[in-house]
Amino acid sequence: YLAVRYMTERHPDDVQRMLARFRAGDYAGGYAVYHDGIGTRYDADFDQWLTACAAGACAGPAAA
Repeated sequence: YLAVRYMTERHPDDVQRMLARFRAGDYAGGYAVYHDGIGTRYDADFDQWLTACAAGACAGPAAA
């Protein structure tokens, strides 16, 4: 969940590029976006985002 949330919040263009290929039935192309395009490029940023999230940055609005 957290990895998907991170990607949709921080890198929505990458997610949309991958999903467009999957939706068109181009599974090899969708996987290539993930494997060759994204790969480990965001590892350090994800780590920073996850640390901030654990400190409360990902909390939603307070329940009424």
